[in-house]
Amino acid sequence: MVLNNKQNEEIEPMLDEPIETQENVEDEEFDDVDLTFPLSIDAEDSRGTTLDDAINDRMHPQNTEWPNDIYREFMEIVMEYQLSNSCGDRIIKLIDKSRRAPDENRLPKSTKEGRKFLDVNEFPYMKFKTVPITNFQDTIYNFYYQPIIHGIKVLLLQSDVNEEFIFKYRNNDTSFKTYGEQYESDWWNVTQKNIPPDNHLLSIIIYADSTTCDHLGKTSEHPIYISLGNIPNWMRNKPNSKVLVGYLPKLKAKDNTTRNSEFFRKLQRQVFQRCLRILLSPILNRTDMYFVVKNEIQLFTPKISVILADLAEAATFTATYLPSTSKRPCCFCLIDNEDLNNMALTNVIMRTPEKMREAIDLNQANELSIHADFNFFWKFKNFNIYEATVPDRMHMLDLGITKYLLEFTREFLRQKVNARAVREMDRRLCAIPRYPGLIVLKHGLENISKFTANDYRNIMKVIVFVIDNLYENYEDGFSCKRLCNVFCVYLKMYIMLRQESFTDMG
Repeated sequence: MVLNNKQNEEIEPMLDEPIETQENVEDEEFDDVDLTFPLSIDAEDSRGTTLDDAINDRMHPQNTEWPNDIYREFMEIVMEYQLSNSCGDRIIKLIDKSRRAPDENRLPKSTKEGRKFLDVNEFPYMKFKTVPITNFQDTIYNFYYQPIIHGIKVLLLQSDVNEEFIFKYRNNDTSFKTYGEQYESDWWNVTQKNIPPDNHLLSIIIYADSTTCDHLGKTSEHPIYISLGNIPNWMRNKPNSKVLVGYLPKLKAKDNTTRNSEFFRKLQRQVFQRCLRILLSPILNRTDMYFVVKNEIQLFTPKISVILADLAEAATFTATYLPSTSKRPCCFCLIDNEDLNNMALTNVIMRTPEKMREAIDLNQANELSIHADFNFFWKFKNFNIYEATVPDRMHMLDLGITKYLLEFTREFLRQKVNARAVREMDRRLCAIPRYPGLIVLKHGLENISKFTANDYRNIMKVIVFVIDNLYENYEDGFSCKRLCNVFCVYLKMYIMLRQESFTDMG
């Protein structure tokens, strides 16, 4: 990941849990009077980072007492690959049948028993809390979360993560500056110089995206994860290098009138900001957090480095208008929507917290396509939420541009050529023979609305061959060869954006 360079059981409400302490921050900056419950932040969320805490963590590392290592590894496989109970039970029978010593490294009697073990045991730093946020249309919405400090400790408890942890900025001495990791970026170098001299930079990555949880009865949830920029890319792509720190509440309106009202939309933004304050306040402008890394006690200054999101999520984090309804659709800069395809632009004004606050004070928020709400991220010193919020490559490329380009092509063929060309395109995709690493699309692009990012990646491997000589008669002078060239140019850009390192030139 390159930063700031040119560049998933229903959750039962637990309302009887005590709400302990009130936050001492400038509450007058937040207009959240529409929320039913008062802001409350548990003081315990900020604990666990003193020198004494770190000494205790080092002397008495918290570990879950598993029956044995084989039991633990088996349950890790069950959870990682989401194996059904029947599949897990078959594996247990197979392993038990091949075991020489019947009582050695026993597995659970059944997968269901193993899941019960996970449910009843308290794993270190993995206890979630429930805080009521608002009561809307007779439904109480809660924020289900674990303290972000616990999430950081969960990451640092991973032995492989701990081993690969990077403390300092690394400058590759080559003729051309290459960026491949966060700790090789200019942002890291500058930030490292602006923190206390005895501190290490702890780069916190935030990722949030609405998802459908199949194993929770098709429940639509809004999870938020964290990872660390101190971990190399190849390690950060592994499942254990990300930690779930909360489920953001999703408000549901009972009718379209309410759903489309300004009150409902503002309430959604207030709920989102309230949850962010609860989750992130423990690291707000901190410079004195001790953690155990590589069996040594280290002093850290935590900094949010990047927020990965799709365009809709990015608009939520930055409190800007959605791109589809915005005069200035970019959450990063102030470019006009009419200039989005203008390659000759030389002076692009960037969004900054100072400019956005000034626009709100001057009643010019609408001109800059920003909601007139206080953004909690403005409270972080030397942090630009608009610069840090970037679209992840999967949403930007596979589920964004690629999907749009394919849908545009089908509609173009239907209007400018004939319906037979669309059917022929689907037939060619269906006719592609099986090949290792290539998905066979039995129905062409008919079910494109259900495609995953992996489906789009497979289509990109063969799309030029599919549309080559697809049609001859056409309108408006857009030949089939020209259409192929469009896809070739996009594929070059696609490959470049998916590479793991960049230079200043791109």
